[in-house]
Amino acid sequence: MGNVTTSCPNNISSPDGNGLAIFVDGTNGIMKVKDVNGNTQPLSDFVGGCGGGSSPFEYNANATGIQPILGTNDASGLNATIGGGTNNIATGNKSFIGGGGNNNSSNYFATIGGGFGSTASSTYSTIGGGCGNIACADSSSIGGGKSNTASGTCSFVGGGQTNNACGTGSVVGGGSTNIAFGYNDFIGGGINNCTNAIYGDNTIVGGQNNCITNGYNSFIGGGAYNTSSVSEGTIGGGVSNTTSGFRATIGGGYQNTASNACSTIGGGQNNTASGKNSKIGGGYCNIASNYYTTIGGGRLNTASSLYATVGGGCYNTACGLFSTVVGGQSNTASGTCSFVGGGVGNVASAGFGSLVSGGYFNTASNVASVVSGGYCNVASGNTSTVSGGYFNQATGYFSSIAGGHSNTASGCHSFIGAGDFNIACGNKSFVGGGYCNTAFGVYSTVGGGQCNSALNTHTFIGGGYRNVIDGIGSLVVGGCCNKSYGNNSVVVGGCLNYTQNCYAFVGGGKNNTAFGLDSTIVGGKNNINCGNYSAIGGGKFNTISNIGGYSTIGGGGYNSASNSYAFVGGGQNNIASGNRSTIGGGYGNVSSCGSSTIGGGGENTASGVYSTVGGGYRNNASIERSTIGGGMCNVISGDGYCSFIGGGFNNIICNSNSAILGGQNNCIDSNYKCVMIVGSNITSNRDCTTFVNNLSITNIPSSGAGLPSGSIYRIGNSVCIVT
Repeated sequence: MGNVTTSCPNNISSPDGNGLAIFVDGTNGIMKVKDVNGNTQPLSDFVGGCGGGSSPFEYNANATGIQPILGTNDASGLNATIGGGTNNIATGNKSFIGGGGNNNSSNYFATIGGGFGSTASSTYSTIGGGCGNIACADSSSIGGGKSNTASGTCSFVGGGQTNNACGTGSVVGGGSTNIAFGYNDFIGGGINNCTNAIYGDNTIVGGQNNCITNGYNSFIGGGAYNTSSVSEGTIGGGVSNTTSGFRATIGGGYQNTASNACSTIGGGQNNTASGKNSKIGGGYCNIASNYYTTIGGGRLNTASSLYATVGGGCYNTACGLFSTVVGGQSNTASGTCSFVGGGVGNVASAGFGSLVSGGYFNTASNVASVVSGGYCNVASGNTSTVSGGYFNQATGYFSSIAGGHSNTASGCHSFIGAGDFNIACGNKSFVGGGYCNTAFGVYSTVGGGQCNSALNTHTFIGGGYRNVIDGIGSLVVGGCCNKSYGNNSVVVGGCLNYTQNCYAFVGGGKNNTAFGLDSTIVGGKNNINCGNYSAIGGGKFNTISNIGGYSTIGGGGYNSASNSYAFVGGGQNNIASGNRSTIGGGYGNVSSCGSSTIGGGGENTASGVYSTVGGGYRNNASIERSTIGGGMCNVISGDGYCSFIGGGFNNIICNSNSAILGGQNNCIDSNYKCVMIVGSNITSNRDCTTFVNNLSITNIPSSGAGLPSGSIYRIGNSVCIVT
């Protein structure tokens, strides 16, 4: 301020090396001077040299303002002030220019602190400094910088270059070529940022080439080439992101688009959230295109139905209502409430609540169908389940496959545990495992094995190979090539065994056949049981014929029971063909009449009703109630009913009620009855006679006293008979 050193009233001093500050009193608008000690005094006291020394100030042309004496400044406004500089113009009433050059303060209370070529052209407009700045709206302000413009009422530009705060209350903090167009818009800095919305309250913190083009309360934090074109949109940063939906949000990333109300993208690249309240966390080229859809991340994922969700992975699609894909690759959830956990190429399609947990190329295509994992599995039945394995298909309602390969559960409530190429096509059928097993019947079961078939209702095959059941409620426990065709029939095991009728049973062995109702073969080989309620215990090539009901063969070989209640205990080539006939064992015996019995031996024949041969060889009891105890080649024939041969050889009885105790070559012919022979080579010649070769009687009583009639006694060497 030239040589001003001391004022008149207040002793303001300016020691050498110190300057005086010029300011506007905020209370009364008077220009004042302040020294280093804090003393103040009106600037007008210094005009014309008052206070001693020479003053650099003078009154303007109309004596209403103060301006420096030196230079080309013009403070022509009422109470206008120019503190210094050159070519400054203060034409507004009470306007102020502190210094600098070529500044213009042209309206009421307009203020320019300094700088060069700035213009404050509106009431209460302020420019702190800088170059080429313009504050052209009421109460607009520019702190500094270059070529900035504050053209909105109460707008503010802090600094920077070529910035424009043109909306009412808008703010540009700094940077370059930023434009705040709307009401109360804010741009913190950066380059070429723009708030071009007409409603205002939008914010861009920084970055480059970011733009808010419509609406209000939108926000861009930074980044580059981001655009928010709707109210309350938010972009945190990144590059080339776009929010065009109400309250849409993008955190960052590259070329992301949130185009519907409340849609959100956290980051990533080329993601699109076009559904209302849709959300994408990040990743690449993900699309959330419907209400409340969500994609967590990954790449090239799509959530296109209401409330659909994709967690991550790539090429996944959730296009069903409330559908979910957690991750993996190329998975699709297209059914309502469908779910895919992960894996590759899995599909949870039509129906409600279908689910694929993982694996490769699995499909759950019906209501509540589930595939837990594996490869190329299909659950297409209502509430069907495939837990794992590969190429399995659960097509029936509530059907299940636990694992294995190429299994098919097509019956309602059917189940396959594991194995390969198994089929459970009956309702509530079960296959535990194995290979190529089939459960066709309702409630049918195959536990395991290979190529087994349970064809009818309530059937069961435990395991084995090529076993077949076609009878209702029938069972094959195991073995090979067994067949149970009768209802409720059973084959326990063995090979090539066969039950044809109801309740038939084969325990084991090979090539046994139970044809009869409730017939049984316990074991053995090549046995055939055609009789109802009959049984073969074992052996081989034993046969019970179709009229042999209630018959039994215990074992042996080549035995036959061909009538009701017939019994062969064992042996070989025995034939029990009579009703209730019995052969205990032996070889080549024939019991051919009702209730006839052969205990054993060989080639014996009991062909009379109730006839009996105890044993021996080639004995023949052919008449009713005849009995041969044993021996060889003994015969009871003709009218010899109720006759008896105890044993011996080649004895013959041809009449009734006779007996040969033993011996050989005895004969009771048809002419005599009630005969008994004790001895050998005796032929009967009268009725009711006992024939004896030699008779030895010992201990004969010596008196007949007290003996019954007909008794014998001895007197000396004579034999007497009691009369």
